[in-house]
Amino acid sequence: FAHAAFGHLGDALQNSGGVFVRSYGAGSLATLSVRGGSTAQTALVWNGLPLQTPMVGVQDMALVPVFLLDGVAMQPGGSSSAWGSGAVSGEVQLQNNHGAEEGFSPRVLIGLGSFGQKQVGVSLGYGRKKWSSHSKFWHHVANNDFPYRPHPGLPEIRLAHAALRQTAFLQSLHWQINNRHQLTGHVWWQQTDRQLPPTLVQNQSIATQADSSLRQVLTWQAQHARAGYGARAGFIHERITYRDALIQLEAPSRFDVGSLEIFGHWQFSDNHRLSALVSSGLATAYSKNYTQPAVQWRHSLWAGWLFKTQRLQTQADMRFEQAQPYAMLPVPGIGATYQAAGFWILKAFAGRLYRLPTLNDRYWIPGGNALIKPETGWNTEMSIVRLPSTAQAGWSGRFTVHNRIVRDWIMWALPQGQSFFSPSNLGLVHSRGFELQSGYTLRRQSGHYHVQASYQYTLATNLVAVKNPRIDKGSQLFYVPKHQAIGRFSYRTKSIDVLFQHNLVGATDGLLDALPRYHIGMIRATAMHAVGVHRLRFFLQADNVFNTPYQVMERRPMPGRAFRVGLDWGGHF
Repeated sequence: FAHAAFGHLGDALQNSGGVFVRSYGAGSLATLSVRGGSTAQTALVWNGLPLQTPMVGVQDMALVPVFLLDGVAMQPGGSSSAWGSGAVSGEVQLQNNHGAEEGFSPRVLIGLGSFGQKQVGVSLGYGRKKWSSHSKFWHHVANNDFPYRPHPGLPEIRLAHAALRQTAFLQSLHWQINNRHQLTGHVWWQQTDRQLPPTLVQNQSIATQADSSLRQVLTWQAQHARAGYGARAGFIHERITYRDALIQLEAPSRFDVGSLEIFGHWQFSDNHRLSALVSSGLATAYSKNYTQPAVQWRHSLWAGWLFKTQRLQTQADMRFEQAQPYAMLPVPGIGATYQAAGFWILKAFAGRLYRLPTLNDRYWIPGGNALIKPETGWNTEMSIVRLPSTAQAGWSGRFTVHNRIVRDWIMWALPQGQSFFSPSNLGLVHSRGFELQSGYTLRRQSGHYHVQASYQYTLATNLVAVKNPRIDKGSQLFYVPKHQAIGRFSYRTKSIDVLFQHNLVGATDGLLDALPRYHIGMIRATAMHAVGVHRLRFFLQADNVFNTPYQVMERRPMPGRAFRVGLDWGGHF
């Protein structure tokens, strides 16, 4: 995770496997597609606070610097019963440490890279017996003027008007009030200014986009012998300003989201545990394309029962969620994990899915559809997990099959006789496939060796034909590869860490053109040295080592071979 601190969340998730990142280019928009889901069907949660924008439902992963985080947990597979609206294909949890060791813990990160990449990160942690503080500052600038060929056979040109400037600050405070009560707060401010480069069919672009956000979450928790309870309050304020002087357009928008939830759990016995949560939230959005500010209340009630024995663990969830103007919807889910003989684990899950329409779906002028319905469906999956046999050597693996059907899939299309696009519940989408991952680890005094390979097959088809954009019945969804594979080899000692990774992404269909498959390689070497309380890490990384020309989104070139170098110093006093 340390090397990923130089990039954004989209880069880190793409390299970890299991997801497909729809990237528009270096520094540009990056969204997730998990198991054939749309970009609005993955929930993003920061320290318990959902971050999906109520206006478009999509979170730009390029706007999440990994340096600000202490942990990232990716859970593929729909779990609306656990996380509510939007968790149709998976959820990503962003975490910050709640406590700290006593003393002072500084950290400084400096990175340089091809195409004008410059990054600086500073972290200051301080802990006492009952309280701690973490302050993180991040600054990133880049020209992103990489060379590319507009078409095969044409000379190379450099991408123009693609500069990025990003500044962020995150403050975390933790207070252990007494042995039972604790209070934790986080504040995250960020400003990102981006130039939007031209596509392969544009002569120039002078469009820009400014994204600013302020996110706050405060959590109180109490723990007793057999029970725990707490409350969480959150507030999000975000502004987006799009400008394009070529067409005399300035489009500012903003939204505010406030939320409050109360939660608790009761351990009735060693085998039984009951958890519950009640929450309420208010979203308000403003845009020139709304006739008036859009307002939406959301309320939810969740309960979960956990039964656990030495080998078996089952979890049953039930969520009731209501948002104006839709009726309350029951969302059940049930899962089980069984520790079989030896090193094998069996897992299974089934649950209902749903996603509310966004405020743009309902209120955007022109095109908003006040009668749009929520997406609903069902998800099932089963996994077989193999644990390593010994601590010194052994192979591990996982095989998962999944199946999901989503009804009333929301799509923006051009209705017959209408001159502008509008959202409708046009889709009935069936997503299914399997994921295979296997690895072998060998630990010796000379170093640790690790080999890992993973493969994902995803078939996501629309069962209803659409005229514009044209989608034939039974065809694969746009920008969803059927095949993805990753191979990884690493060698590590106390002082060095070497990694080679190769990603293969299958062909996809775009709105206008088919995108061929591509493969890209990455090599990273890290040298580590520790003296007393000081820890120093130096790394050199080469991305796209084979200089492969490729596109993830049509008509959006991606960078060729690029290099990054970084220095990471930390200590504890």
